[in-house]
Amino acid sequence: MRALPPHKTYEDKYYVGFWQQNQLLAVLDLILQYPDEKTAFIGLFMVDQSVQGRGVGTGMISELCDALHRLGYETVRLGYAKGNQQSLSFWLKNQFIPTGEERQNAGYTVVMLQRSLG
Repeated sequence: MRALPPHKTYEDKYYVGFWQQNQLLAVLDLILQYPDEKTAFIGLFMVDQSVQGRGVGTGMISELCDALHRLGYETVRLGYAKGNQQSLSFWLKNQFIPTGEERQNAGYTVVMLQRSLG
């Protein structure tokens, strides 16, 4: 939750909570202008298990992408742990596509995905 990419500060990082009737349904960690000024980066997105599979996460990502587009962003990027089929399926369903880029982290490979907002 506190990790930052190179050359970014905590002023660029936002934590977004999605609430319904005093219940936190999802949390998102968002870094603006990374890796470039027209791109936002999702560092973490977790949806409460009680609402998974009901379109809640998809609705949240759709609203986030619409808001970022209105703010002038052109792309949203993220990485998921290679082999996590549930995560990959969710992001593909939400119009994210593989960039072809992979990064090694301690103990796992991160596969990069992105979605154009235009």
